[in-house]
Amino acid sequence: MRKRTCRVTIFGALSALVFAACSESSNINAPYQQDDLQGILSELNPDPTTHSSSSKNQGYSSAKQNNKSSSSSREEQSSSSQNPQSSSSPKSLYSSSSSKQSNNPWNQWQYPWGQGNQNSSSSSNSQSSSSSNWGNTNSSAIVTTNLQCSDIRKTTDKFSKLNDILACVEPGEKVAFVIRHAARNKSASGDNGTLNDEGRAQSVAFGKELANVGDIYFMNTKVYRTMETVLKIVEGKGQNFSEKNYPFSSKVGNDHEESEDLEDKFLVKNENTLNNSCRPALQSKFNWSWGWSPYSYVAYEENVIQECKDAFYDVDDKLAELVQNHFTYDKMHDITLAISHDKLLVPLVIAASNRKIDLRFHQHENDFNYWINYLTGIAIIVDKSNNTTILPTTALNDPFLRTFPDN
Repeated sequence: MRKRTCRVTIFGALSALVFAACSESSNINAPYQQDDLQGILSELNPDPTTHSSSSKNQGYSSAKQNNKSSSSSREEQSSSSQNPQSSSSPKSLYSSSSSKQSNNPWNQWQYPWGQGNQNSSSSSNSQSSSSSNWGNTNSSAIVTTNLQCSDIRKTTDKFSKLNDILACVEPGEKVAFVIRHAARNKSASGDNGTLNDEGRAQSVAFGKELANVGDIYFMNTKVYRTMETVLKIVEGKGQNFSEKNYPFSSKVGNDHEESEDLEDKFLVKNENTLNNSCRPALQSKFNWSWGWSPYSYVAYEENVIQECKDAFYDVDDKLAELVQNHFTYDKMHDITLAISHDKLLVPLVIAASNRKIDLRFHQHENDFNYWINYLTGIAIIVDKSNNTTILPTTALNDPFLRTFPDN
């Protein structure tokens, strides 16, 4: 496989505004209070306890070289302490209207999630304490400094908050967030599967956090839950949108488009080989049962068996292709939210993190501490010269799924 280099953007001074959450009411019903946005986010996605992470890398340019290191070196993990940070909004992306602004405790914190994953019991222990504290935080928004943005924009070995990244986009740059749809029930699979009540609440709350951002261009797949996620984000944001119901009436509109490149088959070279050779070989060798496992298995390139090499494209090549197809400067809108699926995004996050974020679900079957959460994926920042920065990101309080109940 060939080596590839990309340049990471070097940016100058950041013009910062205080970014705050919109206090408008939503359509979220009980048990959540309509004006308690942080309570909603906290109860849905509690703040996790500290994760460990490896040292920072300088961006996507070194991904291909780091891929080829030994599997033992990829398994090394080092601890990282929490680094509270804050967010503000660049003038090029955020509305200047002060009438919609209020104190926003979400922007006060930077979460150092990295490759280490805690067990479910410790995660549960943190849930009870964080849920009460998060919704009651009494704080004022703090302007993000250039130094903090420099750190955020070089952080590829852990997830950064989506709002933190958005606040560090410079005037003249464009940004796309390719993230997973909101929460669904385990049984709600297939093209017609929809969100559950939690996923709808997540999406509306996320949309409220984007209330002061300019109009967003949306991308989705043919799967209903991606369209429903879009509609619920639009509802929370209060943005005028051309579609009112799903499935959308048009595959391409002035504010959205459907793309097959956001489906997991974008990574699959030969579906017949995947289903009839790769999966059976892995299930026999490792006693796997989940269809998800091959996607993390091939992304880490750890002595991949030939049957799976024949089934999948190289992950780094496909990430570069995705950028080239949709996210070069002239092709992009100022802000894009592309709603996709976990089986595509897990390999892309692995590639974007230079294999430092631990999503080795294939080594930990049925342990969802090793799978990405909803509204989690990658951010793609592009400048006028098509210098590209790719960062792991999440819109939630925890980027790892943890549990996958069918409720």
